[in-house]
Amino acid sequence: SLTSLDEALKAHKPRDASDELQQLEVAAMLSDRVGDLFARNHKYSQAEAAYQKVIAIREKYTSGSAPTKPNKEDFFRALAQNLPGTQTKLADANSKLAKLYCSEQKSDDAQSLFKKAVTLEERQFGPDQPQVAEKLSELANCYSQQGKYEQAEPVYKRVIRILEQSHFKDEAPMAVALENYGLLLRKISREAEAKTFIDRASAILARSGEASR
Repeated sequence: SLTSLDEALKAHKPRDASDELQQLEVAAMLSDRVGDLFARNHKYSQAEAAYQKVIAIREKYTSGSAPTKPNKEDFFRALAQNLPGTQTKLADANSKLAKLYCSEQKSDDAQSLFKKAVTLEERQFGPDQPQVAEKLSELANCYSQQGKYEQAEPVYKRVIRILEQSHFKDEAPMAVALENYGLLLRKISREAEAKTFIDRASAILARSGEASR
């Protein structure tokens, strides 16, 4: 399907900016799903290629330069480039490839892409928003999986600080952040501190469970 799509895209010239956007979106979505399929079957090189294609497509539409004499098509293209979802999709694409690299022990490549995803979300939403915390958590998890606990700890702390100021303060995302940090502290033999964070995570989950009943 991906090969057929590539051939179709080469043969089809977009009629306008809207058609171009739709064409790129279809290509990105299909490449993403193909990457997921390869990743689930441990075909990592093929998964990498598919995810890299998604990133290339997303970057193509978000990094276009402004024309000197813009027309209505240029205006539509610029509008689409600056929609919140456009930058987030690029951040998510970088994050997905980073997770694959992390599972392959390609830690430097993974961390570079996670940091790029964080930067994209910071640019879109500001440095202290939950969307940024989500990407920071993924970066911290990668550090922790690689045994880089000194690098992971300040990132986990920043995630918790961000969520403390959000509507997720007493919800599941905070519980996950607290538990992740607690488990890291346990790995570095700071058991008393670890228990504090893990107990708080358990309390949040217990309250949310009672509220849902």
